[in-house]
Amino acid sequence: LLTGFQPQVVITDMRMPRESGLTVLRLVKQHNPGIEVLVMTGHGKIEEAVEAMKLGASDFILKPFEITQMLSAVKKCFDRITLRLENAELQMANRELQRLN
Repeated sequence: LLTGFQPQVVITDMRMPRESGLTVLRLVKQHNPGIEVLVMTGHGKIEEAVEAMKLGASDFILKPFEITQMLSAVKKCFDRITLRLENAELQMANRELQRLN
């Protein structure tokens, strides 16, 4: 799916029938480290949360969650994406200024 559809954010559950959320997280980050990944679970263990964050998860959300909690996590993901884009633009502008200088 990642080759045909380029998501900016992926939300995955930790426990699913075929693959674990950590496996999905690894695959997404291998494909494109810039994709933000939210991991949620109803069976949270601190070790899983730590592992998810080490693998590059944007957030680890325990179920049941309030919708405001999920909205806040998704907003943070898009804020990070926006900051990365702005940073890339600033780096390009800086390189151009150095070239002109």
